[in-house]
Amino acid sequence: MDIIGVILIFMYGLPSKISEGDPLISGETKEMKTARIKRNKVINRRARIGFIFLILGLAFQLIGSNIIL
Repeated sequence: MDIIGVILIFMYGLPSKISEGDPLISGETKEMKTARIKRNKVINRRARIGFIFLILGLAFQLIGSNIIL
């Protein structure tokens, strides 16, 4: 689980809030903004899943080491 979490975090970064920006200032259309927001949500979701895998892997390692001791 740790390896999967690290790979996901490496590919998508840590979950964060991404500024939406103003389409008039950036020069993008509403369709472009909608596509960008949708893509950012997917990236954020995958980053959160990676973080959860990382935390679960750590928890399982801690549980496993305490059971052995």
